[in-house]
Amino acid sequence: MAPVYADAPLPAPESLAGVVVTGSSAMVSHREPWSERTAAWLAAAALAGLAGWHAGCVTSGSCLGTATDLPWGYALDGGTVDRHPVELYAALLLAGAAIAVAAWKQRGFPPRGAPAAAAIAAATSLSQSSAFSR
Repeated sequence: MAPVYADAPLPAPESLAGVVVTGSSAMVSHREPWSERTAAWLAAAALAGLAGWHAGCVTSGSCLGTATDLPWGYALDGGTVDRHPVELYAALLLAGAAIAVAAWKQRGFPPRGAPAAAAIAAATSLSQSSAFSR
């Protein structure tokens, strides 16, 4: 496979199990067309990966929310304190954002940098808005 910077076609994201991205600050500051195309290609996949990570936190019990009296709180096996399921919210919202960005890209190429900006905004907004219950 030819390097992306040589305008090689990018594979379908669903055909890959993972991606390693390397580079420099010039990838952001110079806004080369290949770099913008790659950022748009990565946007939905990055959000989906974050959704999977948050879902993994729920299933492994390693990321607990704050103690809660809410009826949908959950306790770990053997635990007596119900916890706020904030990681479940995060997983669902990030998955929804990934689907929205992917659908946006399917309808036609959005403005340069917009999918990556939308992905960053979604992840940051979610992180900031859920901090109170972590």
